Amino acid sequence: MTSINTNLGVLAGLRLLRRADRAVDAANQMIATGLRVATALDDASTFAVAQGVRGDIKAWGSVRSALGAAVGVLTVALAAGEMVLGRLAELREKVIAYNGAPDSHGRTVIEHHVLSILNEIDAAVNAATFNDINLVSRGAPPAPPPTPPQPPGFGVATVSGGAGVTINTHAAPATAGTIYIEVNAYGVPDQFEILYNGAVVASTPGQVSGQHVLSFAYPAAPVQEFQVRVTGPQGTAWTYTPYFDVPPPSPPPPPPLTEPAFSVITTIDGDALTVERRNLTTAALGVSSLPLDPPSAGLSALEVAAQRVSEALAYFGGVRHALRGLDAMATAAIESNLEGLGTLVDAELSAAAAQQLASQIRQQLAAFAMSIATESPKLLLQLFK
Repeated sequence: MTSINTNLGVLAGLRLLRRADRAVDAANQMIATGLRVATALDDASTFAVAQGVRGDIKAWGSVRSALGAAVGVLTVALAAGEMVLGRLAELREKVIAYNGAPDSHGRTVIEHHVLSILNEIDAAVNAATFNDINLVSRGAPPAPPPTPPQPPGFGVATVSGGAGVTINTHAAPATAGTIYIEVNAYGVPDQFEILYNGAVVASTPGQVSGQHVLSFAYPAAPVQEFQVRVTGPQGTAWTYTPYFDVPPPSPPPPPPLTEPAFSVITTIDGDALTVERRNLTTAALGVSSLPLDPPSAGLSALEVAAQRVSEALAYFGGVRHALRGLDAMATAAIESNLEGLGTLVDAELSAAAAQQLASQIRQQLAAFAMSIATESPKLLLQLFK
């Protein structure tokens, strides 16, 4: 049937043209984005799966970042531990050299060098921080509680390195109370005695090393002073501090050798690995007040400290190796997810190009068919001539 109102040929050509236009648009989008499924309109179920895979890829990337930061923390800790182990070896040499020194001057020089090495160890481990995390130190110890006000001359350390017998006289308050003397003989043994009114009222058990506390009940009569007598050999060094009615502040407890430091996420399911701290400060290693004489005491303390540092290095190295392995696993997970994502949504560009060309040809054919269909009603004019 031929009609000027309804041209079925044009309608059919228009349908084909629209279909070809959609096919060309789809092929152009695949070529432009490289994706077969770019939005939910392309394939809702595949798009949803692909979004989940993309989320996993980002999560694994975050895991890799956390693992990398943890490896950095452990690398710094390993470097600090190696430094401490080397300094402990130097201290062993100093202990032996101290006991072989020919005179007091040589011993004094070695004592100062030992103190410098100990301070260097603490400074290094306190600075071994990466990303605000330190695995070899707990940081600065808490400040001790303030000491109540003391009478003049109390709460102040008396320092000396004199050999032989040293007697110092100290004024005492006008009221009775308890007088405490905190003494530190360091490495060379010394004897400390407290004398009141000419009599010995407190004494160490002979010559001792390290820290001790002496005390006596001060009556404030008949005299208001007391003496401290120190007897020591050549090369000695010591300090003491008097306190009135207040015992010397207790030394802080030794810091723990191990404690949890932080946890690092190892999988996208939330699995975590706890990394422990290995405290390598001189206080934790037990060498902050290193005895130099007799040499066996100092060498024994250094041997124990070196063993602890070696154990810490083995632990840090093992954890770092494990984290490297977990990083490799995370990398493999990212690569496999990327491969799967490509299978789901990537376009085959050669096929898309062929589809684009074919659709463009169909566009042209549909337009040509429409032009033919629009000419057919003109034939009706021939009937009226």
